[in-house]
Amino acid sequence: MATPREQAPAERPNATRRLRARRKRRRDRTEVSCCVKWVVFSQNVLFWIVGLLIFAAGIWAWTEKDTLNNLKRLTSIAVDPAFLLIITGLVTFVIGFTGCVGALRENTFLLAVYSFLLGIILLCELVLGILGFVFRDWLRGKVKEILQALISDYREDEDAMDLVNWIQGYWLQCCGITSPGDWNNNIYFNCSAPSSPEACGVPYSCCRPPKETSLPNLQCGYGVRRKDDFSELIYNKGCLDAAQSWFDQNLVIVAAVAIGVAVVQILGICFGQNLRADILAQKAKWARYK
Repeated sequence: MATPREQAPAERPNATRRLRARRKRRRDRTEVSCCVKWVVFSQNVLFWIVGLLIFAAGIWAWTEKDTLNNLKRLTSIAVDPAFLLIITGLVTFVIGFTGCVGALRENTFLLAVYSFLLGIILLCELVLGILGFVFRDWLRGKVKEILQALISDYREDEDAMDLVNWIQGYWLQCCGITSPGDWNNNIYFNCSAPSSPEACGVPYSCCRPPKETSLPNLQCGYGVRRKDDFSELIYNKGCLDAAQSWFDQNLVIVAAVAIGVAVVQILGICFGQNLRADILAQKAKWARYK
């Protein structure tokens, strides 16, 4: 019968193999959560596609207006809907790309960039919201400047024309900035416009919808401001006051949407940082068990 000293050398290789097998299992057990990884990936694939579509729509709108060959239009680029589409699409595309590829390739740098961009956007939204609440008069003045630029570019810029018609006719049911008289600042609707059928008039989007038909009358605003009383024909309320009233009436909905967007961004930051921490922990484990 073998003594304990004779059994020890035979048991040592088995113990070593068990220890190596245990270390291999620990090393192969991933620290990266598949659930978090695929949530980040799938969410940002959607952002990536949506951003690309918005960016393409903005570029298409610019090419349709031949903006690059008519550089004088760049003076009003800040209120150009096509430019806003390009910037929004580009930012959304970059965020979606960094989050999607960072999650798929488990790239900690791209995930850090993704979380950083979301954090910057969230911070900017928070600052703008606070400034808009505290400096209401300043914000009102800036909105007035934007509306003045849109009125001046009406007929010159198709995107500005469509945006103004949507604001006046479909969203706020208003006319002008503070009153229909603001359309005197447009060369086509100015009362001194020579031989223009639109002189001293307003766009058709200022007109109240006719009761007998659902089709808009595109000439309903021609010369309407020459009449003594046009309150039954067009909207009297300016869009600035109409917008203020709309926000006051829908404050709860606006706040709920803002909070929902902020929550989505915060979750995106948390998931991105969580995934990044898991990847770094996995790399540290591989380095420890080499």
